[in-house]
Amino acid sequence: MAKWAHYGISAVRYTQDNSKIEFVKVHIDNGDTMGGAETMSRDRVISLMKANYSFCTILKNTAGNWNKGADVILVGSWPNEYIRTDKNNTTRDNLGSLPTF
Repeated sequence: MAKWAHYGISAVRYTQDNSKIEFVKVHIDNGDTMGGAETMSRDRVISLMKANYSFCTILKNTAGNWNKGADVILVGSWPNEYIRTDKNNTTRDNLGSLPTF
């Protein structure tokens, strides 16, 4: 498997009012494998993206292997920054239909 990004995001936790992402489960992309899941804050993801680290969503298939989802992008500007899988400028985080934790 070719390296998809620096990190893959496999799950998401939204704030209690569902207004934004609070945490994500990330896995280091080792090129041929995905590392174990670690919890990372939304602010840390944004900070890493600003430092040119790349993220994509990842989903497990029925065989238990990871499939690449969408690239994750940063839209907006501080203090209204959002992590998204699409380029529209909706003022909301959106990582598609990832499972929640």
